[in-house]
Amino acid sequence: HVVHFQGLTEVNIDRSEATDAGVAKLKDVPSLVVISCFLSSINGQCFKELSTLPALSGLLASHCQLKAENLRYLSQFPKLQLLSLDSTHLDAAGAMHLGNCKHLEDLSVKGNVRFNDRCLDYFQSLKNLKKLDLRGTSVSIVGVRKLKGIEFKQLLLPAAMEKNLAELRRI
Repeated sequence: HVVHFQGLTEVNIDRSEATDAGVAKLKDVPSLVVISCFLSSINGQCFKELSTLPALSGLLASHCQLKAENLRYLSQFPKLQLLSLDSTHLDAAGAMHLGNCKHLEDLSVKGNVRFNDRCLDYFQSLKNLKKLDLRGTSVSIVGVRKLKGIEFKQLLLPAAMEKNLAELRRI
């Protein structure tokens, strides 16, 4: 039935029981620009099929139980600029795949307590990144220093880093 939705630019399957197999069928809608699957039942296996969408620039997959190995497909999205992976249990095993998403401009990894300084090693190549949300992660001032060459318009930091404001201004 998906082929009947040609021209569709946004799909919202938030809070649904949609599976990866079902979401993967959206690959047949080439006009899609944004897919939101907040708190859905996907684990990211559908990312392989969705990576063929030529216009997809936004993927909102917060609060999903994503498997780290499925994040490797994100770098194959030709125009992915906005990625939200809030509260997905993201750690270094998944973060290593994000460093290959060269078109990313807006990335949110908020609420991933296993996301730490080591994860930011993979982000140094993300030169197009303008906004990064690190609230609720375990990132420290040491990790933020790794991002020195990136010209952010907005960098949202963990609350625990407030005591380091003076040092942050020097970075």
